[in-house]
Amino acid sequence: MHRPRYISISNLVLLALIILSCAAFRLPTLLDGNSVVSTLDPDSDQYLQFANHLLGRQHVQVGAITAYPEGSVVRTPGYPILLAPIITLSGANLANAIILGHLFYWLLAVAFLIRSLRRDLPAKFVAILAILATLPMTHYLHMLVTEWSTFLLLLMIYAAIVRVRREPTKASWLTISLGFGFLSLVRPDYAFAIALIPLLAVGTTKRWRQGLTACLLALTLPLSWCVYNNFRLSEFTLSPLGKVGFFAVSSSIGTPDLSHPISSGALELANSINNQAVSISWQDSIKLIWFDASAQFGAFGQVDKIAHEIRVRESLSWLEFFSILGDYGRTVIRSHPGRYLLFSVCGIMTLIWSIPLILPLVSWSTGGSFLQRAKSPLGFALVAMLAIHGLHTILISLINIQHLRYYAPSFFACCLASAVLWVSLHWIQAKREVASSC
Repeated sequence: MHRPRYISISNLVLLALIILSCAAFRLPTLLDGNSVVSTLDPDSDQYLQFANHLLGRQHVQVGAITAYPEGSVVRTPGYPILLAPIITLSGANLANAIILGHLFYWLLAVAFLIRSLRRDLPAKFVAILAILATLPMTHYLHMLVTEWSTFLLLLMIYAAIVRVRREPTKASWLTISLGFGFLSLVRPDYAFAIALIPLLAVGTTKRWRQGLTACLLALTLPLSWCVYNNFRLSEFTLSPLGKVGFFAVSSSIGTPDLSHPISSGALELANSINNQAVSISWQDSIKLIWFDASAQFGAFGQVDKIAHEIRVRESLSWLEFFSILGDYGRTVIRSHPGRYLLFSVCGIMTLIWSIPLILPLVSWSTGGSFLQRAKSPLGFALVAMLAIHGLHTILISLINIQHLRYYAPSFFACCLASAVLWVSLHWIQAKREVASSC
């Protein structure tokens, strides 16, 4: 069987232009000098502020919200590091630079993917599958948020898992370490995935030491940032915003029972919310998990507004404010454990949409059993990606953030892994049939 040639740079550029044209109805026009970057307040400003801080440049606000903590204090450095070279070359048009920069990173990810899968599929097949998996993510191509970069990192991690299962060299394990470690600095909610690295050696007898070493190496990146935060903020954490996660439950399951222990600041917040009842009931909110999860944030926005009014009035620092929100969220959970469990289970149940992705492993019976196919590099990598997606969904559901943009990167990365396995199995079968007929 003739090994397919590595795809040329010109073909990669052509594929990038195809993606851009397919997504044109959602993107600012590249040739329009007045186009503006799409932002999410205040997240986008914080990332941009942090990137400018890394470059020693003055930050120019792009969002509408003015009262928010500095990005260099509450955000992890992964995405700002990726943004820094983009804004360095942006000139007067940040929107165009964001699009072109994100496209450049996409080209790097797809090139790495093609190189890693070249033993399994021709380059053009991998490129086409990468485009199909990327199309649903193009909504984030022009946005100053982490979803696009997270998706690309997951694609590269998938490719790295294939490589390390096929050839467990030091370079392959190093790629795994850097991929998982940097992913935790882009999106802290994926830090748990580092603990899965030793499992990549499952089924072997000589790779466990390599897997553990790679895990420890990957931990150095997030741990270094935690130590830095402990030194400057007196908090050993990837991001102080982690405390706010449970605060999101207040818009979903109700207000706290004040008989539970609660800090004075959180008590005042609870009383204010009780006096200004949230307009959405918990019964209606639970329906939105399945039909329009983003609508939950309408109620959350009201609670958030009350909280910010208290912060300004009491002259609280941002760290004190985050501690109060975390205390309030935990008290809400203790007050309504049944509702909290119901909301969490409903969020986790969204994993049913991922079940069809495992079909290549169970329905294509020719050429080996399920376990044999699952142990193959492509099959194992698919199982690993589904595990990351499943655990991430559980984590997000536990803090009640039922929103598509949190699930999208891992879900569509799994879609690509499943499609690659499916196409490669049929590609191998077709080649065998041709060989047997000759």
